[in-house]
Amino acid sequence: MMRCRFSRVLFALTTVAVALSTADLSILSAGDNSADRIRPYAQNPRYWQYQGKPVMLLGGSKTDHIFLLDDLEAHLDEMQAVGANYVRCTMSQREGKELKPHKLLPDGKFDLDQWNEQYWTRFSNCLKWCRERGIIIQIEVWDRFDYTDARGMNFWQTSPWRPANNVNYTYEQTGFQETYKDHPYKDKQPFFHTVPGSNHYRKKYDLIRRYQERFVEKMLSYSLPYGNVLYCMNNETSTDPRWGQYWIEFIQAKAAEKGVTVWTTDMFDDAFDAEKAKHTPVIFSDPRHYTFADISQVNSRSYGQVHWDRLQWLLRQINRHPRPSKHTKI
Repeated sequence: MMRCRFSRVLFALTTVAVALSTADLSILSAGDNSADRIRPYAQNPRYWQYQGKPVMLLGGSKTDHIFLLDDLEAHLDEMQAVGANYVRCTMSQREGKELKPHKLLPDGKFDLDQWNEQYWTRFSNCLKWCRERGIIIQIEVWDRFDYTDARGMNFWQTSPWRPANNVNYTYEQTGFQETYKDHPYKDKQPFFHTVPGSNHYRKKYDLIRRYQERFVEKMLSYSLPYGNVLYCMNNETSTDPRWGQYWIEFIQAKAAEKGVTVWTTDMFDDAFDAEKAKHTPVIFSDPRHYTFADISQVNSRSYGQVHWDRLQWLLRQINRHPRPSKHTKI
């Protein structure tokens, strides 16, 4: 376990790129104009390289949705001063009304067809300031905790996506409920069931997905020009893997339109179960979708030798198709 102290603050979010041996990586695109972007190291694809040089990613921050910090630039300076070169960035939608991604109208409701420029300006600044400091930023597109009322969090109650809070659709049109009090791991929120062919999908969810696609397109309009960005679809998901795979393909396609290759993955909730996990093994044999592995949840429920043994088992499975492996929340 690695602990980093940044000016009296103990950072809980740490990532390590784990490497074991050398092999070829077949998924690199010929003719791609991404040579200086973050990508697996040409000489050892279990490591990363950035701007043509091998790099070990190590960092931390005082929150997972770093781009919404009021003191972000100073915080990045603090990280850079101690040698940190990585940060995690969930596209959080749990802040107050003034920091949601969508525009708040005078009547107190949101319009999902319009954007809150403050939210996106902060995101743009974060990308720019991280690049200026040589910091790699891992975007986590969706976080299931942003859409729940479990444990008194009540984030769904203030969400722009909740029909009562926007002018764009109704409960009847979408199938949304007024409240979701179960823990998100039970996967009862239709927000994560909008992909055709996935478990629990219903045709009426297409309306939700169209707005989800617009959100991701907006995010990519800022992030794709930057070469210091990795893409993880979810924070600790227990949803059908086809949900994340849809967004991986969506992001990869948008990147290809711009002539760049991006590196994508998902963070499954059950990594801590190692060989007993239901969803995490999907990563092992699918390097097309999961071009790197995020096994953060191995850190959530096991300790000591058991934790180490499970981590090593996961790495052995992942390295059947050599890719960088990394994990946060250490």
